Amino acid sequence: MPSSFNGFGTTLYGKRDFRPDGSYVTTEWAIALWIPFFPFSSIRIRVTDQRFGTETYLVVEHVTSSRKQILSVYSYTAAIAAAVLIVPEYIPSSDAGYLFYILYVLLLFLPFLLRRRARKTAMKQLPLNL
Repeated sequence: MPSSFNGFGTTLYGKRDFRPDGSYVTTEWAIALWIPFFPFSSIRIRVTDQRFGTETYLVVEHVTSSRKQILSVYSYTAAIAAAVLIVPEYIPSSDAGYLFYILYVLLLFLPFLLRRRARKTAMKQLPLNL
């Protein structure tokens, strides 16, 4: 199972393919300074407890590596890196700096919004037992 110390080690990144039971597919990554470098394996997990910023989860099944998820994590990491490197260049020198701030904030909330939408879609697939 994943473990890291001061941003070095392994961790789980990404949430994809939600099911009505609350489980989702995530990938274990090798990280350095919290930046994902190499994916090891993908697993379907269900969070059983969340307290004090830590999660306890149950591994439902081991799945083949999700290419979509790996690409999503790499893309999001690249977008954050680009925003951190590009935004400071434009903010002091133009009025478009506010637009970059807005885009940056939207970029940070994008995973939350997409996961929320995916969970709602998965919950709509639940059969209604009346």
